[in-house]
Amino acid sequence: MKRILKQIVLESNKKQLFCGVKRSLFDKILPNIERPEIISLSGVRRCGKTVLFNQIITSIDRRENCLIVNFEDERFIDFKVEHFDLLLEIFLENNLPNGKIFLFFDEIQEVKNWEKWVRRIYDSNKEIKIFITGSSSSLLSSEFSTLLTGRNISFVLYPLSFVEYLKFQDFSEIEVDLLKVDIKLRAKIKFHLNNFILNGGFPSVSVDYSLEVLQQYFRDIIYRDIVKRYQVRDVRQLEEIFQYLLTNVSNLYSYNNIKNTFKAGIDTVKEYINYAISANLLFDQLYYSYSLKESFNRPRKTYCIDNGLRNAVSFKFSADIGRLVENQVYLELKRTYGESYYFKGKHEVDFIVKDKDQKLIAINVSYTNTLEDREFLGLLEIKKEFQGAIKRTLIISDDIEDTIQGVEVIPLWQWLIESHINKEARHKSGVYIS
Repeated sequence: MKRILKQIVLESNKKQLFCGVKRSLFDKILPNIERPEIISLSGVRRCGKTVLFNQIITSIDRRENCLIVNFEDERFIDFKVEHFDLLLEIFLENNLPNGKIFLFFDEIQEVKNWEKWVRRIYDSNKEIKIFITGSSSSLLSSEFSTLLTGRNISFVLYPLSFVEYLKFQDFSEIEVDLLKVDIKLRAKIKFHLNNFILNGGFPSVSVDYSLEVLQQYFRDIIYRDIVKRYQVRDVRQLEEIFQYLLTNVSNLYSYNNIKNTFKAGIDTVKEYINYAISANLLFDQLYYSYSLKESFNRPRKTYCIDNGLRNAVSFKFSADIGRLVENQVYLELKRTYGESYYFKGKHEVDFIVKDKDQKLIAINVSYTNTLEDREFLGLLEIKKEFQGAIKRTLIISDDIEDTIQGVEVIPLWQWLIESHINKEARHKSGVYIS
């Protein structure tokens, strides 16, 4: 083991770091580099966690003080928690670091009981700063949370936002006011938006789209983050349920409906959906109510981590653009506000979020240039239902910008860009949404 670990350390020293386009989350993590807390970074596979680590390392002046290892390297197959001390010793022997040491452990969930070693080092040596990535399920486990309570700062990385996607397409500065008057530039932005809606935001397929790569991502999430971790036996049924939910993003579902459709036990259905949520593959959206019991008892909506992934594996027979746009709006709200909810009275409201002042923003998505009355009726109904609590009502359209019956109407491209700008302002003001 010592020989293998020495080889890995030497390779780490010589490794050329691929940094790519800087992710927005980088500026949120950067102020915490010199803090003592462990930095944990979770997110779906292939969303760019390792590259973000590389970007952080290049911001540290002392490269020789940094060790980065990926525990999915097959050479770690016999690595056990007691080998961490040996790994650290070999790193110190070969690097002779001066000052604070930075350890970057990628896919750390592959090592059983890793959190116990990390806690011991954190408690005993303040000159060692630890960064970890892993599947969401491993970093959200009860044992991890218990052992490292108060000792870690957690961040979640998603596939690219639309603004990040534009950076991958060589856009540097994006000004909404300029786009409103420059027809040619706006057309270029909308061209990329259409591709983004269909192909999603996984970094490796953002420029060079590949259906096969996305299908492999799905298999990796299923087998490496769910089947292996939870020892699922009926893998075929698991995949079929996930494909059904991916196909029906933005639709209401209930556990009983899925149970009856797939002839599965109700507990099995609940477990499978929880597995998908813990792996950041799917998300649940609850009904908005002042009563928590009512929120949990109502049917839920489901959304997925990436449009491209959804399209690669779902049972779809058309472009399904409405669902895809709604899913993209959900993801942007997830990045900015954390949780969102839906409302359904006589009419429906797609999204309700709480702003930093706890006021509500109600949003409907109508990706057309012909707005129907029902899009307004739901928003007007919720304003009446929650009088005084609604700060803003909004319809996200294809290309309409207007205010109708007190409801703001804004094009999707503009909303995605402005949402990113507002989110950056929230981060700089110290309001962090993980």
